[in-house]
Amino acid sequence: MKRILMLVCMAFILTMATATSVRCPSNPPPPPVSNTITAEYINSTDADVLVDLLVSNDPNITQDELLLTGTLFRDTVLAGGSLRFDLNCADAKAIIVDRAVLLITNGPAVGSTILYQDPDFFCGEIVSFEFTANADDTQLFVNVAFFPQP
Repeated sequence: MKRILMLVCMAFILTMATATSVRCPSNPPPPPVSNTITAEYINSTDADVLVDLLVSNDPNITQDELLLTGTLFRDTVLAGGSLRFDLNCADAKAIIVDRAVLLITNGPAVGSTILYQDPDFFCGEIVSFEFTANADDTQLFVNVAFFPQP
């Protein structure tokens, strides 16, 4: 009899524990983290611009080393046009515009300083390089800006 009473009590306790269980509100999962950096070129000049971008997966690479050993991405951006492409975050720990040339006779050239992932830009961002020239196309300029990806 004691065993039956004990089983009934255990069943009652388990039933009550199950019926009164506390449910935590479910939180939505965090948004997915992008594993890319988008490189963007904006050509605000009246001539095409040839851009040489160098990339390295070494977060400690120096500017001189990057210029010698970086992976080259060469693109021509049409006058007034733009171009975007994605780089894997693991492959783009350091980036630099080695040389951008205004494609006119004796066109001027410009480069950027080295940019490092985390102090300068973050995975999931757009690294934007805008190219402008002075009125007589004797100087080319590059402006670098960072934006979150949409």
